[in-house]
Amino acid sequence: MKYLKFVGNTGLLTLLMTIALMSVSYAQVDPPRPAPQTPRRDPSSDNNPGRNTGRTGPDVIMSSDEDYKLNASDLIEVNIEDAPELSGNYRINKSGTIPMKYLGSMQVVGKTSEEVGAMITNGLRGRYLKDPKVYVSVKQYNSRTFFIQGRRQVSRRLCHRG
Repeated sequence: MKYLKFVGNTGLLTLLMTIALMSVSYAQVDPPRPAPQTPRRDPSSDNNPGRNTGRTGPDVIMSSDEDYKLNASDLIEVNIEDAPELSGNYRINKSGTIPMKYLGSMQVVGKTSEEVGAMITNGLRGRYLKDPKVYVSVKQYNSRTFFIQGRRQVSRRLCHRG
C-alpha cells in the first residue's frame, strides 16, 4: 500500500498505458492483399477474324484457345457479322468435320479456331459476302479427358466439359 501511495494515481495510469502500448506494438497485422486482376481485352481481336483472346488472371488455366487444336466432339461457336443466319454452334463430328451452309462439310480437326475462321472467311468472300468478318471460339472442350487413379474403388476416364 505504501508503494501505491508513493506512485499515486498518475504513476499507476502511466504504468498501465505503457503495458497496453507494448502489447499493441507486438500485435501482427495482416499484410495488404493485392487487388484482384481484371480481365484484359485485346483490342486487336476486333480486326482479327477467328481470334479469341479469352480472359486472363490467376483463376484461368488456359487464357486463350488460339493455340488449341480442335478435336472431335468439341463445340465451336461461329459468328459471322453480316450473315447471322450462318452463325451458330457446331459440334465437330467423329470424322472431324462441321456442316457449313453454302460451304458444305469442312474439315476442322487439327486446326485452331483462328485457322477455321480464316477458312470460313476465304470460303464466303466474293461468292456470298463481300468482306465477311468471321469469329470462331471454342465453347466446349469435349475432347479433353483425364484419369482419376489412386485409392479409389474404380479408376476411370472422365471428359472435361467447359
